[in-house]
Amino acid sequence: RLKNDLAATVSHELKTPIASVKVLVDTLLDGHYKDAERTVEYLQLISTENERLARLVGNFLAFSRIEQGDQGYETALCHPQDIVEDALRPIRDRLETDRFQVECVIDDDVPKVEADRNALVAALSNLLENAYKFSRDSRQIQVRVFTSGNDVHFSIADRGIGMSKREARRVFDRFYQVDTRLARESSGVGLGLSIVKGVAEGHGGGVHVESDPGKGSTFEIHLPAAGGRSV
Repeated sequence: RLKNDLAATVSHELKTPIASVKVLVDTLLDGHYKDAERTVEYLQLISTENERLARLVGNFLAFSRIEQGDQGYETALCHPQDIVEDALRPIRDRLETDRFQVECVIDDDVPKVEADRNALVAALSNLLENAYKFSRDSRQIQVRVFTSGNDVHFSIADRGIGMSKREARRVFDRFYQVDTRLARESSGVGLGLSIVKGVAEGHGGGVHVESDPGKGSTFEIHLPAAGGRSV
């Protein structure tokens, strides 16, 4: 059943960005728009759709590996600040274009973590995408990294639509979507947060969320500090 659900979801979700890119490329090749401004606009749209495809494919592949127990993490010592910067880089332009206020707070004494950098960046990217998607008019996001006990915490908070306690209990389930209408508009498939959970637990940590309807959500990944807080 899981394989059938995943196959159906993949085929459905990939159709829209692929079709969009085809229309845009065909329009440019046909020469209907020859002015430089319109050409740049279409190229930007193509770039956006390519990013959307990359996120979808990346999430599908990560989910498949996690479900098969074949994630194969390649861990190394990583500084949390570098991981946050890598996660913010691809979404920063969109945040600035849409006039988001992003506050990034990283404690000075945060130790390194033993982690697969790419996997952890992907997990944080999913949380940032959610904060962006569900913020609506309250365009404020806070990214925090701090220590508590022997764990390093990565926190991403928004002031968006939030969710009920019942929804918060299910939000890490695969294919679960809090707002199905909004998910359709932004190509959400309900895999991002299940991937976040898989990555966190695969590194010996975990993830949890605190949320209130209409007030926003705070998602927090915690991982063991490398070598008992050695920086």
